[in-house]
Amino acid sequence: MARVKISKDIQQGEIVVTFLYDPKFIAMIKTIEGHRWHPDKKYWSFPHSQEILRKIISVFKGESIDLDSTLQVSFKQVVNKPEPNQAQIIETVNKELKLRGYSPKTKKAYLHHIKRYISYFTKDPKELNEKDIRDYMLHLIDKKRVSRAYHDQAVSAIQFLYGNVLRMLKNVGNLPRPKKEHKLPTVLSQEEIGQILRAITNQKHRAIIMLVYSAGLRVSEIVKLRVEDIDSNRNLIHIKGAKGKKDRYSILSTVALGELKK
Repeated sequence: MARVKISKDIQQGEIVVTFLYDPKFIAMIKTIEGHRWHPDKKYWSFPHSQEILRKIISVFKGESIDLDSTLQVSFKQVVNKPEPNQAQIIETVNKELKLRGYSPKTKKAYLHHIKRYISYFTKDPKELNEKDIRDYMLHLIDKKRVSRAYHDQAVSAIQFLYGNVLRMLKNVGNLPRPKKEHKLPTVLSQEEIGQILRAITNQKHRAIIMLVYSAGLRVSEIVKLRVEDIDSNRNLIHIKGAKGKKDRYSILSTVALGELKK
């Protein structure tokens, strides 16, 4: 059950906050300007604005909050709209990622993590220390229950922020990473592969699947493959700009080559 309920009084145009009597909560809510206690109705009210909504949510961060549906849109706008200084940091991060040649996918992921990290705190990122960052990571693990991969990427993004943009490596020098999972891949038997290939009636599609399977190609690699990348004399496939923007060679099977020549 939520400990703090935030709703909107449509008639009065106010934000309404209710919770069971708690001296700590009362002290917290009194730090927000514009607060008003209604003893007859047992709730606190505030003038409705995005800035006040941001402050209320920030003050009760870490508590169980029930946010009324009428405020959901405003809440998303508050979360997605960074402060002027935050916007400048995010823009600097974006430029640095471009200059360093990071892939669009990595840029999108890093910007997401950094925006989320900055929005979590009310202080400037430069004022935060390693303990603050560790607390944020624990918040992701305990409260948000993120995956190991998400956690690991968040660490990488925050290290990029402090190492390459803010130049404060001491903040992230000892950040722990989650242990990597060692999962065995699902390997299809030769009979299962044969059944898949026999089910494909389109010759072009069958050739693509045979190349992917026999040469161990990624989807992003097979779609960029050109005729000149096939070395039929040496039975090799030249894969350009693979993962990490590295070129590599893979073996071209005689069966796949025969399918390509059809």
